[in-house]
Amino acid sequence: LGGSTASKYITKSVSFEGSCAFARIQFALCCPTPANVDVYVKTYNNGDIRDYDSLPWVKVNPDSAIKKVDVGVESFTDVVYSVKPEATFDMMAVKVVFRSTNSSAVPMLRDFRIVACV
Repeated sequence: LGGSTASKYITKSVSFEGSCAFARIQFALCCPTPANVDVYVKTYNNGDIRDYDSLPWVKVNPDSAIKKVDVGVESFTDVVYSVKPEATFDMMAVKVVFRSTNSSAVPMLRDFRIVACV
């Protein structure tokens, strides 16, 4: 499912009734100083002849800097990622990769949501 990182969360492919031109991914994140989170998306239009599983994951950057917290502090902050692919889409999947240089200071995520717009 793309990548060698042991800690990741991959959504199921979500299908939308109509074509979308924009999506917003939002979640609450607690990210200790030695940790980080990478977000990737895969968008697809049902009329596309390419195989969905062979499409690459595309990294998206957060709309603003991720707030880091001290190790041992459990404080969550909302993080937003805006997705504006080159073409419209009616199917989407999201992959969140959790990274840390300290196994005792890992990022935590909750309240995950995807909003897609026409």
